[in-house]
This record gives sequence, structure tokens and C-alpha cells, in this order.
Amino acid sequence: MAVVEVHPEPIEGPWVEGFVLDRHVVSSRPIGYLGEHMQFDTTRSPLGELVYQLKYRNGPLNDIVETAVAFVNGRWNGLIDCVVPPPPSLHRTKQPAVLIAEGVATSLGVPSLAAAAIRRRRRSR
Repeated sequence: MAVVEVHPEPIEGPWVEGFVLDRHVVSSRPIGYLGEHMQFDTTRSPLGELVYQLKYRNGPLNDIVETAVAFVNGRWNGLIDCVVPPPPSLHRTKQPAVLIAEGVATSLGVPSLAAAAIRRRRRSR
């Protein structure tokens, strides 16, 4: 298991302080159609590739969790009371954000509170 390189960026929201650890996609360019579907040559960040593998290829969770825990401990060591994953945007049997949050919470020794946030409906214009 290894911590992968990340490029954290602060994000605004209804929290005291928040970050994304990295962008998932570094670049993506269309390369043509395969049947009816456009195909892309996509380059992902190391963390983005791990998340992609988790979501679409049943990839391992450990390196993602270890990377997130290293960031949390480096920034807020001992100050975290719980981990709240973002509400899922799509129904999946395994929710990647929830799995990651549970892994991070377990590593930090705090609860993961998936029910603490709900997805707000978007208003139609």
C-alpha cells in the first residue's frame, strides 16, 4: 500500500474547511467513435486512476484511504470528530464515496456519518 501524490485544492461549502485532494482527470481528448459512442484518450491523476478503478473495475480501496488519511493527519491531526461522505449522485450497489469515508473514519477511529448529509434536489428553471 502506498500514499499517492496529490495536489490539494481548497473548496468552499457549508463547512469550516474543505479540500479536494486532486483532480480526477488531467486531460481527455476525443479519439473517434466506436459504434455510436465517442472514445477518449484520458489521462488521470494517480488518485483519479485509483478512484476510477474502484468505481468501474472493482479496484482496491486501501491506497485511496491511506492517501486521504495521510492528508487528514497532516492537516488536522486529532481534530476530526467524524467523517461525512457526500451523498451519492447515482445509485450503485457499492457507493465509492461511502466506502472511502468508512475506511478513512475507521483509520482515524471516528464514526462515518453517511446520514448527516442529504442530496438537495436541483430546481428546474
